[in-house]
Amino acid sequence: MKNPIVTGALLVTEGYPTALSSLSELLRYEGYRVIEAADTQVAISQIDAILDLAAVLADLDMPKWKLLVQHASV
Repeated sequence: MKNPIVTGALLVTEGYPTALSSLSELLRYEGYRVIEAADTQVAISQIDAILDLAAVLADLDMPKWKLLVQHASV
């Protein structure tokens, strides 16, 4: 485990469970705190709930991903 550059949480939004799990596991191994969301609605509710959100990694094939990005930037 390494010291991450980012100190806040990373929200990983991915529609494919295997990809979500793999990316999240890799980021955790590197020392990041990861929150997972399998769809846009869950991701939006997580954005509202996470006080120290540092970044959102969004699946661009996921429906309504633009809405997710807009919500995160508010």
